Amino acid sequence: MGIFSGLPIFQRKLFFQTGILFAIIAVLGGGMFFMGKSISTNAGEIERLRFEKANWASSVQSYVSAKTQYVSKGREYERILENILPQRDQLIDLKRDFQFLASGEGLDLIFSFSGEREKGSPLVGAVGVTLTVQGKSEDEVMSFFDALGDFRYLFSIDSVSLQNERERGESPQRASATIKGEVLYRNSGS
Repeated sequence: MGIFSGLPIFQRKLFFQTGILFAIIAVLGGGMFFMGKSISTNAGEIERLRFEKANWASSVQSYVSAKTQYVSKGREYERILENILPQRDQLIDLKRDFQFLASGEGLDLIFSFSGEREKGSPLVGAVGVTLTVQGKSEDEVMSFFDALGDFRYLFSIDSVSLQNERERGESPQRASATIKGEVLYRNSGS
């Protein structure tokens, strides 16, 4: 029958049980090898995920810091823009504001609107205006330009035309300037 058939029953049982023991050890050894390999792979994945989580947390902290700075600086600049770029509805007294500026320099003012348009952004628009100021001297007209630089609205000058009326070659009796430009404003959505 087999190679163990001539052996006594005790030895046959011993060889059989020893074979089963070696088979169990081989199965356990193989299982430990594959489990160790799986654990090593999973440990590498866990380490990679920890690294990504640390980077993500660092990125979130950087984002929060940058957003906080942006919001605080943005609010500062927003207040500045609100002062020099009024909303469109706040320009209702624009003519009166220009008249006040001209009368402060002793000048007469002729004011007219010349259209409205959006600038490069849908948040900013412009009202075109034409101003003619008339005074007794060029100095009065030039002082109006200085005052215009400190005007409460952001005023963009497109063109300027200066005229002097002289009689018999004497010093100017009347000086005037025609100014075409735009007053910028914030649209309601900003």
